[in-house]
Amino acid sequence: MKDVVLINPNYVKAEKNYDINFHLAVQRYPPLHLAYLASSLEEANISVAIIDAAALNLSDDETVKLLKRYKPRFVGIYVNSFFLPVVYNLIQKIRSSIDCTIIVGGPHITYQPNSIIKLGADFGFSGESENAFKEFLNGNKKNETPGLIYKNSNYVKINNPEYIKDLDSLPFPARHLLPNEKYYNPFFNGKITTMITSRGCPFDCIFCARVVKRRYREVSVERVMDEIEHIVNMGFGYVQMQDDTFSINKRRIEKICKEVIKRGFDINWGCETRADSLDRKLIDLMKRAGCTNVQFGVESGSERVRNKIIRKNLSTAAIKKATKDLKEAGIETTAYFMFGHPTETYYEMKKTVEFAMSLNLDYLDFHLSVPIPGSRLFKIACKENKITENIWDDVILGEQIPIYVPDGVTLEQMVDLQKKAYIQFYFNIPMLIKILKTTKDFHDLSLKIKTGLIVLKNKCL
Repeated sequence: MKDVVLINPNYVKAEKNYDINFHLAVQRYPPLHLAYLASSLEEANISVAIIDAAALNLSDDETVKLLKRYKPRFVGIYVNSFFLPVVYNLIQKIRSSIDCTIIVGGPHITYQPNSIIKLGADFGFSGESENAFKEFLNGNKKNETPGLIYKNSNYVKINNPEYIKDLDSLPFPARHLLPNEKYYNPFFNGKITTMITSRGCPFDCIFCARVVKRRYREVSVERVMDEIEHIVNMGFGYVQMQDDTFSINKRRIEKICKEVIKRGFDINWGCETRADSLDRKLIDLMKRAGCTNVQFGVESGSERVRNKIIRKNLSTAAIKKATKDLKEAGIETTAYFMFGHPTETYYEMKKTVEFAMSLNLDYLDFHLSVPIPGSRLFKIACKENKITENIWDDVILGEQIPIYVPDGVTLEQMVDLQKKAYIQFYFNIPMLIKILKTTKDFHDLSLKIKTGLIVLKNKCL
């Protein structure tokens, strides 16, 4: 028996009406947020298990069957806006089979707390809940639990969320509770994991809706070294740094890299950052410390869209220089692009594709802009009457995820451009061989094939 079981839903197998994001074909990372939550519970002597249904490729019925073995009093489910119907269906299955308290959390719940009613959950948590969740389970009063969302008569009560100032106070994520052999990426053909060295981001891109926006905090260099040593001792050969902007504090990253080199850690790693927070000296140092890949957001090939609309404040020159320096240093590059920003024209979208192809990237992602709750894009889309305030309640019950389509452009044009861009970049023999080399088992192979067919059928999002 377990007091708590935390679930990462199977958004691949369970979804029926939504297309698989292209990058899922080449990478799957552990749910670090759940691992942090689990380790905090273990520290409080609360027994906990994690079911990563996505990594284990479990159906809802299979997830519930496994859940029954644990006989939990509480079930926690991570909620992402993109997979609301998946969570809704899973909760219905749990309700019909198990007597337990269901708690939901994640970015969607933070910005749309009323969703706990539509989803059928008992409680929700907003913000960072490692401390608050264990306090609640240990009997803390509802009105005194930070970030708790609960029903009070005919409305939802929302307590002020907690943001953890001292990240060093958190225990290492409970990686021992995860199916670590099921995670993969194209950068390392072995045992991989994830970690963070900071939380929050000081920037405010139009499409972003993180659990924590702008409250940037750092893990101490000493603590980062301790966790890397812990990861190495667990047998991992690669770690993906999942900071929102890894190298925003260049001096700190220099210290981390120098310590990794000094201590002789045999570990490869990658990170996501901004192109303008890199320079050649830092890139060379990162390479020496084991960095094999860097991902960064470009979003648009138009500086007008990128900086005046998205407010990314990132020059084309900085993107070109970072890409060139990374390639020369032998570090693989991935960039993210988006179609569908306010006032963006079809011509500017085509220019984005041309710019992406000119950068000599190793991997890239093209997305269609989604007005996620908590983002500035959501507010703009509502103001322009492109969506309603309660559109995501409809998504819970099976309506299509809303895409922001600027005036003068059609959704069909955007999807067609996205499809052609993916085909141009990925559907060639060298790239297909490169992707297939990361395949670990039949499930991974079938996912890659399914994703390819989705792209060819003009249904990628």
